[in-house]
Amino acid sequence: MKTLITGANKGIGFALAQNLGHRGYEVLVGARNETRGQEAVEKLKAEGITAKFVKVDLDDLNQLTSLSALTDIDLLINNAGISGNIHSDKGHLDMEKSAFDYSTTDLEETIKTNFLGTHAVIKELLPHSLTENAKIINITVPVSQEY
Repeated sequence: MKTLITGANKGIGFALAQNLGHRGYEVLVGARNETRGQEAVEKLKAEGITAKFVKVDLDDLNQLTSLSALTDIDLLINNAGISGNIHSDKGHLDMEKSAFDYSTTDLEETIKTNFLGTHAVIKELLPHSLTENAKIINITVPVSQEY
C-alpha cells in the first residue's frame, strides 16, 4: 500500500505519515520545501517507515504536472494548504480572524492554493497514478472559532 500525503513535512500531515507508515504504508511525503520534506523523510525512516520526498507546491500549478509520473497510489491525502489568514496584525497564522475580515486578496490567494492547487493534484493523479480502489481524503480547517 502506498500513500501520498501533501503537507506531510509537519503537523497533521506528518502525524498521518507516521501513523500510516507504522501500519505498513509506503509514504510519499509531499511538501513544497525540499529541505523540510527530506528532514521529514529522514525522521520517518528512523522509525522504520519506508518514505520518499515528492515535491508538491500548491502555488505552482505547472510543477504539479510532475505528479503524473507517480504510480500505484492507494491513498491520496490532500492535507497541504494555507490558513487564509495572510494579512493579519497577529501574523500569518491568525486563527482568531473572523471570516468577515478577509480581504479579496486573502480569499484569492487562499482559493488559488487550497482549491485550485488541490484540484490540480487530483487531476494529475486520476488518469493513471491511483490504483483502481484508491481513496482520496481532503483535510480542511475551520475559518473561525465558531464552526
